[in-house]
Amino acid sequence: MRYKNSLQIAFCLIITTMLALTSHIYISEGVKPVLEAMTQGLHQGSYSPFIIIAAYGTAFITVGLIVFLYYHTQHLLPIKSNFLKALIVACILLELKGNLIRQPLMDLLVNYSFGMQGLQPFAFVGLNMLDKWVSAYLLAIGLVYLCPKK
Repeated sequence: MRYKNSLQIAFCLIITTMLALTSHIYISEGVKPVLEAMTQGLHQGSYSPFIIIAAYGTAFITVGLIVFLYYHTQHLLPIKSNFLKALIVACILLELKGNLIRQPLMDLLVNYSFGMQGLQPFAFVGLNMLDKWVSAYLLAIGLVYLCPKK
């Protein structure tokens, strides 16, 4: 029975990864010229107050789900140190969105292949991912220190 479940999990992993990544690649490449044409000549300035309010409003949905999941699963982290617990939770949150390993690695590879040299691709990755890494760690700190125990 355990062997059958392992095979089914492996099959699920392979098929769902292939479906998700293949659709991502073909759709993003297909719409790229259209998006570039649509945004050509637009000035990207500071965010308006309306955009900021909408961002906070919709963030409550995402963070609410994360708090719910953490509340119901925190007992599964067998770590005493709150610092390490927050670090692990931040890493989980980042990697769920592909922002811990996958996106930085792909940014490095793509930027090298497009001609960036030396440390420039690493600086690009660091600056591009900084907001995601910091916000994930702050969210994890909030979860670990503020979320009640179940």
